[in-house]
Formats: sequence, structure tokens, C-alpha cells
Amino acid sequence: MKVNAVNNSAEYARVGIFDTITKHGANQYHAEASYYDRNSAVGARGFFEPQKPIVIYNTINLSGSGPIRRNRTFFYGLWNGERVHEQSFFNVNVPTDKMRGGDFSDLLAGPNPIQLYNPYTGQPFQGNMIPQGMLNTMALKVQDLYVPHANQNLNLAPPDNLINNFGWLFPYPEDQYRADVLVARIDHKISDNNLIYGRYSGYWPRYVLNDGNFPTLNWTKLRQSHSWAIVDTHTFTPNVVNSFTFGANRDRSVYGVKLNGYQPPTGDQAVSAIGLQGVNPSNLAAQGVPDMYFNDIAGPGIEVPPGGVKGKAAELSENWSFADAVTWAKGRHVMKFGEELRTLMYYTTDLPHGTYGDFSFDGSMTGYDYADFLLGLPITAPG
Repeated sequence: MKVNAVNNSAEYARVGIFDTITKHGANQYHAEASYYDRNSAVGARGFFEPQKPIVIYNTINLSGSGPIRRNRTFFYGLWNGERVHEQSFFNVNVPTDKMRGGDFSDLLAGPNPIQLYNPYTGQPFQGNMIPQGMLNTMALKVQDLYVPHANQNLNLAPPDNLINNFGWLFPYPEDQYRADVLVARIDHKISDNNLIYGRYSGYWPRYVLNDGNFPTLNWTKLRQSHSWAIVDTHTFTPNVVNSFTFGANRDRSVYGVKLNGYQPPTGDQAVSAIGLQGVNPSNLAAQGVPDMYFNDIAGPGIEVPPGGVKGKAAELSENWSFADAVTWAKGRHVMKFGEELRTLMYYTTDLPHGTYGDFSFDGSMTGYDYADFLLGLPITAPG
């Protein structure tokens, strides 16, 4: 691989590019195999991890080359496989079991007591207890479906029992858990002055991801990347060489597909399950849930997937290039000139922002965000 980062010559149309050069075959057969293993068995547990996550990273490489027709046609092939069994441990803040039922009395016991108020009357809730009849049915369904029960710091006094009180082990790595790479190349000698080769490379990674949210809110991505090129090199004279290149790249990603037995939640099903009205009028079916964000508690919020790829169902990019270059050596000088045509296509299926609902709870109604949530009173909601 050759990287041209700055100060490129006129033949390059961009500030930064990289050239990838693949191997080619010869008159002798060659083969190579390698295996790489990284294993947490010889690693240490993290300081804040009650148990050591498993990390088993396997990479297998197989390659071979040789003649198809001696002195005339040659092949080269490579397969790279990555199999990653890796876990990550996350700590997040969730409401206590008492809070889940409307009992916020623990908020009065800390060094900085928080008094909750009834937003309809302006009067304080006696003992920070919200009457059962005021709890929002939809909020309780969301809580049961997506917000886990605290499993850590259960014996600590308030407010310590609210800090990192839910720990869980995510059974996938923070990147791809499986990937395959395939490279194939054929070289052919048309004549002593004319060489041609064709090259294909493919990359198939798979992802089950979670950015430290709740274990019920994983998301998936399946990517397929293809690249191919045909290069013809003709030597007209010892000092004049022409190179013609025709190639393309195609990269496609699909979100929300079932991978490794896991099917992420879809927004239309989530909306139906909690009985939410007034959203998703077109009944779009894609990966997602109604987004809900908090200031004080309930971890980083409820969302699938996170903001960086929010609303994407699929995306496709494709480009084709045709380039011809002539290199002419004259005395102490070397001149190169040519032309390039490059086409670009990008297609994406993005859901409109807030398709399944977008709600924020900041405590403006009662004095505490999760109490606002249980009453079904967000500070912002779909308009």
C-alpha cells in the first residue's frame, strides 16, 4: 500500500489517496498459511469489572499463487478470516426497584435532598411517593420492555445506590465480530510488450453493536464491500509506456438484519407494543425504538441505533473509474500525461428524524427526570 497524503502531482485528483498493490503469480507454485490468536486467558480483569470479559480474537490467512499457463498466465488468491469472541462490560445508571413503582423517597435521604412536586397542583408529593393511579401506562410498558432492574450497589445508601447500579456483559466486540476478505488476481502476458491483469477484492464484515446502552437495545449492521480493476500496460518503445485502468468500488450496508441469531427491535413493532399514538403514520418498518433521553438517571437513554447512524435502513455507494496515462522518458526528463473519468453514486434509505417518536425528560415537571417519565410528561416530544 502506498499513501499519498499531501503535495500530490497533477495525476492525482485529490489531496489524499492511497494505492493498493496486490501480489501476482509466477511460474512457481507458492502457498502460505498463518494463524493469529489473542486470548484473554492471559489477561487481567479491569478494575471496575466484577468479572473478566472474554476476548478471543482469531485471524486465519490462506494464500496461494502459481502458473495457469507457464510463462503466460498466472493466478494469485487470498482468503482472510476474522472470528472475534469478545465481551465488553458496561456500567450504567438505572432507577431502583422502588423508583420503578413511583417511590422516590430515597431522593430525600441524600446530602442534597430532592423534593418532587405534583405538576398538576404544584404541591409536593408526600414523602416523594407518586400515587399508583398517576403512573402512565405507556411509560410502565417502556420500563418493562427496555429498562433493566438494578443489580449492583443494592446495599448502598442513597444516592450511591443510583451510581453505576446496573452492570452487564455485552457478548460482542465493539467492532465486527466476524469478517471475511477475499482477493483474486489473474495476470496474462499478451505479448512481450503487452501485459494485462484483473483483480477482485471483497470484504464482508458483520456487526452486532451496543454503545453502552441497555442490553435490550443492541443493533446490527451487515456490510458488503467489493472492488475490482482491469489494468492493461503496453510498452510501445523502451521509453514510452501506456497504462489503461478500468475499475469500480461498491459498498453496501444494511441495518437491522438478523445476525448470529439476534434480531434487533423494529420501530413499528415497538410503537405497537407500548401503544404509542401519533407517530410513524406511514407504518415504516426498520430498526429502531421510540427515542427517550434523560438527564439524571436511566443510563444514556433509550435509542436504537445511536445518533451516528440514526434512521438508516440501508446505504449504497458505487463509483466507476476509467483512466489512461502515458509515461514518456526523454533524456534526463520523465513526462507523464493522461486523463481520468470517475463516476459516483450514493443511495441511502434514511427514516425522517423522530419517525418512532423522540422524547426528552429533564425533571422540569416534577423535579426529577424519571418521575417526569413515569407520569408521561416529557419536556420535548414530536410536534
